[in-house]
Amino acid sequence: MEASSPRRKSRPPPPPEAVASLPPEILEQVLSSLPLRDAVRTSAVSRAWRRLWESAPGLALEWRPGTDAAVVDGVLPRYSGPVRSFEFDLHQGSFWRADDWVPHLADKGVQILKLHFSYDSFSPSAHYMDASIFSCRELISLDLSGGCKILAAPSGLARFPKLTRLCLREVGFLGNGGEGFGGVDC
Repeated sequence: MEASSPRRKSRPPPPPEAVASLPPEILEQVLSSLPLRDAVRTSAVSRAWRRLWESAPGLALEWRPGTDAAVVDGVLPRYSGPVRSFEFDLHQGSFWRADDWVPHLADKGVQILKLHFSYDSFSPSAHYMDASIFSCRELISLDLSGGCKILAAPSGLARFPKLTRLCLREVGFLGNGGEGFGGVDC
C-alpha cells in the first residue's frame, strides 16, 4: 500500500479590497474629514488610497507645534485640492516661509488661516507679512498672532468678502507712509 501525502485544502482567493470598491466620492469624503497627517497615512491602507490625499477636496492642513516648516514646503506643492484650513506655528528663522505659503493657499481657496509667529526672547523684531495675505478672497476666518506687521495692500486688493471671524493679537498694520492702518474692507 502506498503512502499518500496529506492533501491541503486550497484556500479561496482573497476577496477584493473592500476599500477599493468604494466610490471615489466616498473616499474623498473620508479623507476630507481627517487631519492631514492621518490623510497622508491612508496611502498605506490600500492601492485605491495611494496618493489620493493629494487631491482630496477641503483638507485641513493643520500642523502640530514643533513641526519643521520644511515639511509644509514638501506638502503644499503636492496637494492640488482646495484647502479648508491651514494652521501653523512659525518659529523665528522660518517666518519668511509664511510669505511663500500664503499665495499658494490663496490659489487653493483657503477658508480658515491661523498663523502664529513665535519669537526668541532675545529678538523682539516683528515679521513684516507680505501683502499677499489680501489675495485670500475665500477666507471666512483669519487668526494672526505673535507680533507680525502687515504691509499695506495694493489698491483694490484689500478685500475679504467672506470674512466672518477676525482675531488679531500683537499685529500691526503699516500704511503706505510706513506706520498706521492701511485699511481693510471686510
